[in-house]
Amino acid sequence: MTALLLAVTLAISLEEFDGLTAYHQGLILRADAVAARPHFRRAAVQFDAQWDEPASRSPGLARRRGQAWHLAGDVGRGIAAYRDGLRLYPADEGLLTRLEFTRGQVALPRDGELAEACRPLPPPAMLPVPPVAVFSGLIVVNLVGGIWLARWRLTHSRGALATGAVCFLGSWASAWGWHESTERAARHWAEPTAVVAEPATLRTGNNAEYPAMFSQPIPAGVEVTPLGERGGWLRVRLPGGRAGWLPAEVYVPSAAREASRERQ
Repeated sequence: MTALLLAVTLAISLEEFDGLTAYHQGLILRADAVAARPHFRRAAVQFDAQWDEPASRSPGLARRRGQAWHLAGDVGRGIAAYRDGLRLYPADEGLLTRLEFTRGQVALPRDGELAEACRPLPPPAMLPVPPVAVFSGLIVVNLVGGIWLARWRLTHSRGALATGAVCFLGSWASAWGWHESTERAARHWAEPTAVVAEPATLRTGNNAEYPAMFSQPIPAGVEVTPLGERGGWLRVRLPGGRAGWLPAEVYVPSAAREASRERQ
């Protein structure tokens, strides 16, 4: 059993080493995109393999995975990788920042019906405070409130009572607000989402003979909500609310897509 665990750990370590080596080779050649992209793609494939092992997942791996796909020229898979990371680590600022940057690389028209329909929804506001700081602050403020309430019991001072009550109520209200913002962000990133991997025409039905819903194809990198799958076509809802059909092979398989299939 010990030998098996060592073998698995060694395999993961080798994948990580190969991925990081290819990633750094890509960075060295980054000035020449044509030469760098094969290295970044190899790194991204290795990072994907690591991500498939739950024990090796981390915010750092999620960031490297998304950036490797992006620098390999695959904006769609880069966005999908960042979203996979945010499903597990919704408060990670690095993932949020890099996702927003990569979203900016999607070739959307500047304005018009297609731009409005495909523009991603902004993530919910979240208090940028780590859990340790929240719980530490809660303990400290409650201790202060307890001291003021003890003083009120000795002196019967209304000011001491008011201060103690404010400390208790304020600290718990702040903690609850932080918890709610964290839960909203977690629910947002947990929503099943697929990402268009290559430009594709959105149609009114699950067949290439159905009319197109827009005069231009849906660009690679657009995030859509899967609604169902039939005959090799995926019914999706765009961020702006319009629903239509895309060929199943043009969207990125991801953890979010698998979650959507489990719901069906």
